[in-house]
Amino acid sequence: MNTARETSKKVIAIMLSILLVITMIPTLAIPAFAATPTDTRVTDPSTMDGWKQYFGENVDSTLNAGAI
Repeated sequence: MNTARETSKKVIAIMLSILLVITMIPTLAIPAFAATPTDTRVTDPSTMDGWKQYFGENVDSTLNAGAI
């Protein structure tokens, strides 16, 4: 025979399982909003060599390139 404690544990386990499934539903819809091949993506230009405009091309060390 089930006691009240065992029954409540089963009810809580069922409720948590249902909650888990409900929270997974939005993740199933993500492929519907994925980028299509016709989307245009734009990135920022590279800033890798931007320090050269301040320190010049003939600098031996970039130690202070990010200093304020």
